[in-house]
Amino acid sequence: MSDYVNNTESVGEQVRLDHQAGLVIDAIGHLPHPLRGKPFQTILDLGCGSGRWALDMAYQYPDAEIVGVDISSTLITYARAQAKTMNRDNVKFLLFDAFEGHLSELGKRSYDLVNLVRSV
Repeated sequence: MSDYVNNTESVGEQVRLDHQAGLVIDAIGHLPHPLRGKPFQTILDLGCGSGRWALDMAYQYPDAEIVGVDISSTLITYARAQAKTMNRDNVKFLLFDAFEGHLSELGKRSYDLVNLVRSV
């Protein structure tokens, strides 16, 4: 454990998290091997950060509905801007505190795939 505090409202931290997401994706891919090539219609990305993973999945699964949620309003604003710039109409980003909120607040539905990657 470290005493490093992630200030997700900081632009520098936003850039660091986006870079880290790219490194993780490069190292392990978007999905574990057993899930690759499977069809998904609904995908939830808990703690989506900059939205990189969700945006990549929106590209790979253009017919799927993808929801990314994060506690940081700065990161959600950034992810929404990225989605608009990339014309990713099948992904939406919501401000949501996964520690305090209830998943039912995201709608009464189930998801085919839920992604959660812890940032350090």
